[in-house]
Amino acid sequence: MTIDGSRANNLNIASLSVEHQLEEEKLNALIETLNLEIRTAFQQWLKAGDSLEQAQRNLDRAKENQEIVKTKKQSARLQDMKYSKQLLWSNVPNGSWNQFLSMWKKQEWLLQMQLLI
Repeated sequence: MTIDGSRANNLNIASLSVEHQLEEEKLNALIETLNLEIRTAFQQWLKAGDSLEQAQRNLDRAKENQEIVKTKKQSARLQDMKYSKQLLWSNVPNGSWNQFLSMWKKQEWLLQMQLLI
């Protein structure tokens, strides 16, 4: 009987050893899966950070362009105002300077209000 008991015991040990190896392989597979998920999440985080930096640079560039356009617009208005002033001064009849100056001040004030808007 000891021979049969010994054989059963050896089979049981072999079976447990195989089960142990299978569980170790499952654990290693889970660890590898977790490592891949962590690596993927980290790469996504890096990509999101790069995208955020690019968006910030785009915003800064857009603000600079807006300022350039605003400055050019104001400059063009001032040039128009100077040209209009010269044109009006050359066409004012000799006796109506006060009336002309009053009208010009109103126009200049309106233009300044437009620049502020």
